[in-house]
Amino acid sequence: MATERTISGRRAEVRYLIFAAFCGVAFMLPALTWGVPLGADLDAHFRLVQPFYDELARGNIMPGWLAESNNGFGDARFRFYPPLMFYLLSGGRWLTGDWYAGLLLIFTILSVIGAVGMYMFAKRTITPGWAAAAAAIYCLMPYHAAQFYQASLLLEFTAAAFLPWVFLGLDRTMSDERLSPSSISLTAGAAAAIVLSHVPTTLTSFIGLAIFTLLLINGKRSVKRLFAATCALVLGLAISAPFWVKVIAELPWVQAGYKVTSDHYLYTNNFALSPFTPTNLNTFFASLIAGLTIGLLFPALYFIRDIIRGRKIDDRSIGRPVRAAFVVALFAVYMTTELSRPVWAAVPKLPDIQFPHRWLSIAVVAATPAIVVSLAAWTARIRDRKFRALHIIFVLPFVLSLVYGTYELVIDSDFLTRDQFLARAEANRGGRSFTDWLPPDAAELKDLAHIEGPADAVGRVIEPIEVGSHSRQFRIADGPAGSVRIRSYYYPLWKAKAVCGREEVPLATRKAEDGILMVDLPAGECTLDLSFVEPDRTRWSIAASAIGILMSFALAFFRKRSMS
Repeated sequence: MATERTISGRRAEVRYLIFAAFCGVAFMLPALTWGVPLGADLDAHFRLVQPFYDELARGNIMPGWLAESNNGFGDARFRFYPPLMFYLLSGGRWLTGDWYAGLLLIFTILSVIGAVGMYMFAKRTITPGWAAAAAAIYCLMPYHAAQFYQASLLLEFTAAAFLPWVFLGLDRTMSDERLSPSSISLTAGAAAAIVLSHVPTTLTSFIGLAIFTLLLINGKRSVKRLFAATCALVLGLAISAPFWVKVIAELPWVQAGYKVTSDHYLYTNNFALSPFTPTNLNTFFASLIAGLTIGLLFPALYFIRDIIRGRKIDDRSIGRPVRAAFVVALFAVYMTTELSRPVWAAVPKLPDIQFPHRWLSIAVVAATPAIVVSLAAWTARIRDRKFRALHIIFVLPFVLSLVYGTYELVIDSDFLTRDQFLARAEANRGGRSFTDWLPPDAAELKDLAHIEGPADAVGRVIEPIEVGSHSRQFRIADGPAGSVRIRSYYYPLWKAKAVCGREEVPLATRKAEDGILMVDLPAGECTLDLSFVEPDRTRWSIAASAIGILMSFALAFFRKRSMS
């Protein structure tokens, strides 16, 4: 009899798991039906992903220079934008044959990953039925919807899909009776995926996850569990090393490492619910999303003392993970408002997040379990006729926020058909980049001196032999020593040499006053070889990543022993 109940329970859990996956697919149905949503960042993403795919097709698996940008002068964005989404979209393009179907396929998969992760995390402390409801609510959270349907924050959406899995991994690491190595592997893999997806989400989520982990400390084994959780996050950093090592080492080589290039990106101008709301589109957007998120929190706010203190709500226990996550959610919402200015000023690198509303990405995941627990309590009160008229104050904002948010942020979006999307994506190739990714003090594209062809030298005839994205070769006619201007912005990784007969001579590269790449040529006829060369640290970081991946897989499949 007990066995039959166990089998029945497992079948029910499978059905709920399938329902959670269906919620992820259902989130994408408007896009699958009406087309790709046209958000502010859509064009910018496809200016990168299309040449990224071209580089992969040529066999360059780690593109380092975006050559077609800025009308052929290039920029360094490939080195500073996390690459995971570009690899995924390139895979979708390869599988489906075009960018339209590839985008919809990949983001449907990411949506399912996020919804299933939310179900798995919630199921740790909530019944499977209500955990499935958590997956549905997660998909309808305003900021989650806005990421894909309103603003095309595709990098951020990709990172957010793995956030529930980090919460799950840390909860298992800190709370399980016996520590499983697979919990460390899960945490490391999901953390690495976030780092490789979106830098601001990495900063906000690691702060939030640190708070979550500390709030889970309980009992004598806390030090060992905290050490295990730290090891998991360090392992995630090792796996993602080829990206962040490059960013830290090379950020001083571009303008983004020195200054904020526009007031548009100052965090002080972008707080939600601030005086700038009526005049600043970003602030208006942030205020709308923050307001709708707070509306969805109202059912839980009625029970806030019980949740924070871990008390029972109508005979329903509040698990420690629900309490810890809810504190993280409240902190994240607080960080979107003017009230958090002292924290922004005190924490190093936090202002680089630029837009405080990015904290809502972690609030989406952290708030959902508490919302579901409170909805279960309200449902029981309605069923038991304990619901009072004044209680509508805590339920109605949830309903209104859910309905209005779904309509305003999803249904009322602008959609592109296949033909419109493909034409727009192709037309936007090679456009001007932000000055953030140009050398310090470099001139903008419109202010550059004219260069005829791929290179230009005074008094020398230059014939291009090969002009690629990462390597270029020119035949230089006889003439006096001098300099050649290359049709490319300067970057320290451009290396040059002259082949004069059988002799190879390394040549100096330098930055012109306007930021263009200059090469000093010797006298006489020669061949100029120009290559974009990765430094030794790239190889070392790849080796560290490979070791991290192997360790993660070893932990994932380690079954013989568990650490107490």
